Amino acid sequence: MKAVILDTDKNEATVMTEGGDIIGIKNNGYEIGQEIILRSGKKRASINRITGIVAAVAAALVITGGIGGYAYYTPYGTVSLDVNPSIEYTINRFDRVLEVNGINDDGEDILSGLDTKKLINTNIEAAIEDTIEQIDAEGYFSDEDGNYVVLAASTKEEAHTDTLLTSLEGNVKQRQNVEPIAFKVTDAEITEAHSQGISPGKKMMVDTLEGVSDEKLDRGEWNRRSVRDIVNEYDRLRDGADKIKAPLGDEKNTLPDNSMTTQQAPESPEKPVPEISGQEMVSPDNRPEMTPSGNKPGMTPPGGIQEMAPRDGSSPPPEGMGR
Repeated sequence: MKAVILDTDKNEATVMTEGGDIIGIKNNGYEIGQEIILRSGKKRASINRITGIVAAVAAALVITGGIGGYAYYTPYGTVSLDVNPSIEYTINRFDRVLEVNGINDDGEDILSGLDTKKLINTNIEAAIEDTIEQIDAEGYFSDEDGNYVVLAASTKEEAHTDTLLTSLEGNVKQRQNVEPIAFKVTDAEITEAHSQGISPGKKMMVDTLEGVSDEKLDRGEWNRRSVRDIVNEYDRLRDGADKIKAPLGDEKNTLPDNSMTTQQAPESPEKPVPEISGQEMVSPDNRPEMTPSGNKPGMTPPGGIQEMAPRDGSSPPPEGMGR
């Protein structure tokens, strides 16, 4: 089995196999970037060692023609971010950004204000932080509450996706006046979202709104609306009766509701749903089935949702705008 040398010290070398595994072997004078043939029975590198190595993988894998380059530059997952700007990142197995694209006009405008070349090979957490900073600088967030950032992710391993979303959500929560809404999505949901010209996160939001509407939604219109508009409309339709529950592939996370927090909100008397925290998941067995009337699971992040007015006190923003 072929492998590439990622790191070395006096006695041990760390390699990445063609299957993407990182293991430790005896150092026989290897050099970083060298390709070797592995025999069976090699031990895995320790967790502590891997932690330091992964941070240096981008620099180590400068040889794009070998196994290492192939593994590093092979897409491993997708992350999307929505406020009204919609942006999508392609990441590798090390959560490094390989590609970034604006999904709508607002998303392209945000990226035009960033040095996108610097986002490439950056950890996705840092890329998300930089992007949110630019969104804030462009005036999409209010000084008050009711600012939501929708994150959606899919990777080749479910456990990897869970860990990634938890980390991204935690980082966003550290910002003042911003609430994250997190979705785990499938490849099929990403494909369907792209066919509609939107991000997977925006698709999940509109699906949720559609699930509580008695009338047929104009999806073309709502696909262009901001996250805040969608959450406010959901709250208006439900009149604060229950939380928004979002479909997350085979599981669920929570999103905000205008009149209650995740911990304090009572269950709806008409349609009981299990209460979960922002980090817990619900078993697929508990997931409501779709019905012809359009009832779907929805979502709710902690914190209150309030109708936001522009800072100058004028009327709400025109349709499709998030600021």
